[in-house]
Amino acid sequence: NVANPDQANFDVGVDDHDFLPGIQAYGDRCDADLNNDGYVDGDDFGPLFMPCFTGTPSTGFDCAAADFNGDGLIDGADFSDYLLPQYILGTPGPGYTEP
Repeated sequence: NVANPDQANFDVGVDDHDFLPGIQAYGDRCDADLNNDGYVDGDDFGPLFMPCFTGTPSTGFDCAAADFNGDGLIDGADFSDYLLPQYILGTPGPGYTEP
């Protein structure tokens, strides 16, 4: 019940899969599912995260969502602290505890 205006959710409203209602309700820190298919997997890492690696959110539309920690850089911290743990767990969303 407390407003959190700093909770970034870059891909809110970008949902390619109607069978996964509400998936974009997750903020960026717990949503490493860059292609919005309901799973954090190699399809998010290879074609979507890697082209943005060492870039910034302004590198391109797809790169803004890859800055999971919101520090203005897409780097090893985004990979090791956000994408990799969610990849191991398999799905984005609540329950992921950031480091």
